[in-house]
Amino acid sequence: MVGRLTEERRDQMIRMLLGLVRHEPARVADVMLDWSGDSTVDEAALLLEIQTFVACLPKTCVITASGSRAGYAGVRRWC
Repeated sequence: MVGRLTEERRDQMIRMLLGLVRHEPARVADVMLDWSGDSTVDEAALLLEIQTFVACLPKTCVITASGSRAGYAGVRRWC
C-alpha cells in the first residue's frame, strides 16, 4: 500500500522527526498541536510527555562510510 503526503504534511513530518532526533521536544509538540486542530489540549502536559519520551531516545549518532563502489572499506560511528 502506498500513500501520498501533501507538501505541508511532509514538512510537518520532517520537523517532527528532526525534533525527535535533535532532542527538541518543543518542536515535536508544535507539530502535534498543529495536527490536533481546534481541540482543547493541555500543552504543558503534552510537552512533559514528549520530553519524557525524547529523554529515552539514544543520542544522535553520525555514521560515515568510505570505500569503493563494491563495498565500504570502513564505517565510523560517533555518538
